[in-house]
Amino acid sequence: MITSLDITELIEIQSHLENALTKALSGFVTICASCKNIKNKEEWQPIEKYVSEQMDYNSFSHGMCDGCIKELYGDELRDS
Repeated sequence: MITSLDITELIEIQSHLENALTKALSGFVTICASCKNIKNKEEWQPIEKYVSEQMDYNSFSHGMCDGCIKELYGDELRDS
């Protein structure tokens, strides 16, 4: 026999689980594996736009990591 106390406890447990799941999933960002655009709601946007809107950053500086320099330019560029 299910009592109203059991139902209340189940509703409370469900609420806690929903809140925990929402909190866990809220940290995820969908990013394109190819171009690195980010999906914000239903729109794909450049990572710079997303970051500037979400984190109040307005200026960016671009560079290339060592792996990309090597992949794109090979031995043409050497450390000086």
